[in-house]
Amino acid sequence: MRNRIVPITSIIFILVFGSCAMAEEPQNAFRRVELNWNIRSYNRLSSSKYVGDQLSIAVKVLPRLAAVAEVDEHTDDCGCSKITAQRYGARFSSQLGKRWTHYEQVLAGTAQLDFQNGSSVMAGGGIDFAIRPWLALRPAEIHYTYYHFDPVSNHGVPVFDSKSLHGVRIDGGIVFRLIRK
Repeated sequence: MRNRIVPITSIIFILVFGSCAMAEEPQNAFRRVELNWNIRSYNRLSSSKYVGDQLSIAVKVLPRLAAVAEVDEHTDDCGCSKITAQRYGARFSSQLGKRWTHYEQVLAGTAQLDFQNGSSVMAGGGIDFAIRPWLALRPAEIHYTYYHFDPVSNHGVPVFDSKSLHGVRIDGGIVFRLIRK
């Protein structure tokens, strides 16, 4: 057990305190790539509650404009239904002081609800709080989400009708900022 704890604590120590030895970089310094993991995501769709997580990557094309790719998965309260989505789009961001960044984004892509395929659109925004130049917390992210699922048939017999769901997604997580200018 001790053999595992020492390397883990050494790595954490180097990551947290090792950056102090390097040249001082502003907390909210420009980084080319952002990797975001929203550990817990709450999605209220029509009259159902879905809980899950989300992973996204944003590559900055300009200091205020980024191309975004996102994957998320949510299951309902009873675990009976699962929605997955893959979306792509644009993010516009602006810095608010030395540590805060505000952003808005519009994403669209494909979605799956159990056995039905469909499309998804999401629009919203959030805020980041920079802890280190390479690490930030995302305390709040709020989006409007819309899903449309196509009907499913088996040899011409309808199995599932088309379905549209819309609602609000609220989540938060951590952001790793990679690759300097």
